[in-house]
Amino acid sequence: MDKNINIKSKNYKLFKALLSDSIAKYLIFGGGIITLIAVIGILAFVVIQSLPLFKPVSSKNILSHKTENKILVSGFISNTYYYYIDSSGTISIFEIKSNKNVYHNDLGVSVNDAIKSKDDKIVLLENISGELYKIVFNHSVRNDEVDKFFYIDKVPDVRLGNPKLVQIKRSVDGNYFLCQINNSDTLCTIKLTDKTTDPLDSSKIFNTFRIDYDTTLGVVGKILTDSRLENLLITTSNNVLYFKRDDSSYMFVNQIKLSGEITNIDFSNSEQSVICATDRGVFLLEFINSSDVIIPFSLKFSKRYESGNLSAKNVIASNIDKSFFVIFEGGYTELYYQPFDKGVINIANENGHNEINSLSITKNGKLALTHTNNQIKIYEIEKSNIDVNINTLFSKVKYEGYLQSDYIWQSSGGTDDYESKYSLIPLITGTLKGTIFAMIFAVPLAVLAALYTSLYLNDKLKNYIKNFVEIMTAIPTVVIGFIVSLWLAPILEFYVPVIITFLIIFPLIMILGIIILNFLKLKIDNKFYSTKESIINIISVATLLLTSYFIADTIIKSLVDNDFVSWLNVNMGIHYEQRNGIIVGFALGISIIPMIFTLSEDSINIVPKSLIMSSYALGANNWQTAYRVILPYASSGIFSAIMLAFARAIGETMIVLMVAGNTPINDWSLFTGLRSLSANIAIEIPEAPVGGTLYRILFLSASLLFVFTFIINTMAELIRMKLKRKTLNKMN
Repeated sequence: MDKNINIKSKNYKLFKALLSDSIAKYLIFGGGIITLIAVIGILAFVVIQSLPLFKPVSSKNILSHKTENKILVSGFISNTYYYYIDSSGTISIFEIKSNKNVYHNDLGVSVNDAIKSKDDKIVLLENISGELYKIVFNHSVRNDEVDKFFYIDKVPDVRLGNPKLVQIKRSVDGNYFLCQINNSDTLCTIKLTDKTTDPLDSSKIFNTFRIDYDTTLGVVGKILTDSRLENLLITTSNNVLYFKRDDSSYMFVNQIKLSGEITNIDFSNSEQSVICATDRGVFLLEFINSSDVIIPFSLKFSKRYESGNLSAKNVIASNIDKSFFVIFEGGYTELYYQPFDKGVINIANENGHNEINSLSITKNGKLALTHTNNQIKIYEIEKSNIDVNINTLFSKVKYEGYLQSDYIWQSSGGTDDYESKYSLIPLITGTLKGTIFAMIFAVPLAVLAALYTSLYLNDKLKNYIKNFVEIMTAIPTVVIGFIVSLWLAPILEFYVPVIITFLIIFPLIMILGIIILNFLKLKIDNKFYSTKESIINIISVATLLLTSYFIADTIIKSLVDNDFVSWLNVNMGIHYEQRNGIIVGFALGISIIPMIFTLSEDSINIVPKSLIMSSYALGANNWQTAYRVILPYASSGIFSAIMLAFARAIGETMIVLMVAGNTPINDWSLFTGLRSLSANIAIEIPEAPVGGTLYRILFLSASLLFVFTFIINTMAELIRMKLKRKTLNKMN
């Protein structure tokens, strides 16, 4: 009976053990699968969020409308309606969504010619007698207020004949003005209006500005002024003349000669660049800072865009970004982006059958309207990420206002016409710079400390040091960053030359100290030295450190004045920033030393004692044993520790965020700051609109961090396995 009970008890215990084993097995397996799925899911989400960056710009013809009479002028009313005026003097207004005619009426004017403002709000009509009429469109009209779409009125005392009306434009404060020029007496007449009253109200005064223009340069073709009336451009056959306003006149600054006959010009949205359409292609001119005190700016040639052999007829710049449209002969229209040398996409192509006479853009930039003599087409344009491609992310780009191409990260600016710059190279450089400086500082200290602690330190001190290192591991990185940025960085600014000199002198002093110590060792009782070796070594190292510091301090004071930063800038041409690569390397190094030390010390401790004793038995000393036996055997573990620390340093955020100065520059100097990929994500993500370009670039940065970490860990594992096999083969 007792025997059966024992058998049942044993069976129950066996069943319980097997059940526990099965449950543990499936829990571990399930946990591993869930972890794997979670990692893959996170990676997939990050990649999916960044993929739309590389979606090409696209356009789609959403509307086509033919007319019986010739179209003179056309444009948009807000983002909902479009209008056109034909040669019969009839105005027609259509809803874009349904192409429904909501207004059609005769203006009562025998129209001979017409021009409009760039924002489509003002149209000037000239009748056969040369009289001028204005049409003002209401862009905030509701669908049930068709009678309020526009009003028409005569403009007295202004004619298109003489002086010639060449421009109607909106000023920076919302006013509209007419710009006219008279070739006979070289006068530019600018009529200012008040946005609070009737635009182009004839009761408003005419401001006349004299132009220092030499009529021998040629007949005026186009005239262009900026919204502040500060810069004025006049074109002749193939010249662009730049004038700068000085009180009541425009003073000539310089001229640019182009290789083709100029057909039209337009400012970029920032009005810091000029796009020129010629019969030999498209050119970009820029206002560049000049060394002349009187004339601080001059107009310079920037580049020529690739356009094949097509002749450009017109150019229309967007008001919201750096894109612009070029109308070529043969009914061909191309969308360009200013920093790119090539066109982004073909918007409209009439295949040579019809010439496109004009193009208008909605305020949000999503719709473009083109008209030929008797047909209107509207295109929907998707260009949300037009400013990003592989070249802008990883190549040098020439941006507006810069003298040459460069790697630039600058996601925001102080004005609405700011051009975002999204080069990831400065961020990648900053990530690698901080990580490499940290590894240079941390690896020798941690590995040598682990070697000394494991082999030579007595057990009592070893326990203290290991406990201290474990406490270091528990220190939050934000605390390290806080202390280093607010306390150490200002102090280091005054002691940088001493520290650099110290790093050069200390190894020499250390060698001398070792020689002296070995000499004293022969004179001291061996039993006493062996019991106090650790304390003697610590005191010796501390003495050598202090000696090296005082020698370095004396050398620096004899060579450099107290203001080292100014001396470095004036004599060496090196700019010193308080939060620089040295500070980042030190702070990051402090955070990864515990990891390298702990893992390296564990790898050294698993070296078989028999190997160590065999080395001693063959007559090897401590250093020979460490260098030729212990380090080769533990190399795979030490290498893994270094690579894990490298991967952690690459992804570290808080320390870099608080210590590095966050200057995204492509510079490897020790004395300049940096910005890493991870810190950039933390800085920019609060200001990144969901789904916007910056938002997706930050996800791309996260993808790059994952790729870096994956490659590093994979390579580390392959190298570790190779080192381990090599070590085992040697031991066998």
